[in-house]
Amino acid sequence: MRVQPRNRMRENRTSGSVAGAPGNRSPYAGGQHHPQGLTFNLRQKEKCMKRSFLIAALALLTANTHTNAADFSAEFRGVKYYSAENSGCRAGMILVREYYSVSGVDLNDLMYTRVSSDGKPHTTPVKYTTPDGLVLDGFCAAPGHKHTYKTRFSKISTGEQSNIITYTCDVSPSNISDAKPESLRSIGGS
Repeated sequence: MRVQPRNRMRENRTSGSVAGAPGNRSPYAGGQHHPQGLTFNLRQKEKCMKRSFLIAALALLTANTHTNAADFSAEFRGVKYYSAENSGCRAGMILVREYYSVSGVDLNDLMYTRVSSDGKPHTTPVKYTTPDGLVLDGFCAAPGHKHTYKTRFSKISTGEQSNIITYTCDVSPSNISDAKPESLRSIGGS
């Protein structure tokens, strides 16, 4: 009695992929195969980067690893909502700008993290201030958007962290301004 090999490679001494052979279908003309290794590596790298940002965001918003107190101070100074006509957001969207005063740090060395109540993190280097020196971040949101956010700043060079700030973003019609948003100053030429 003859025993069947467990896989095709042992049976035929090939990997099982022979261009043009029946059963080896390819969506590309002439039996050409897509370089899946390259695609796989890019997808894996993208997933890895997303995981890294998520881990960094969660680490920033959990207990401070240095001490129980913040390493430097950040204060929420308010939020403003601007209509699409003057904001740079696409039609029907509202520009949301968050304002903070941050003391005791070089703004060129500052990272900002915002995590919404549904757990979605947003982490970015601080890029802009207002003419009077307030640090800000902004995003476009749909009318009626309402979330509670936790925000924190951290020093890129040392990992030192600010206090956690919690605020509620409420894009209701009564909060939306038709005025043009104020001019911004770029930090570090970004």
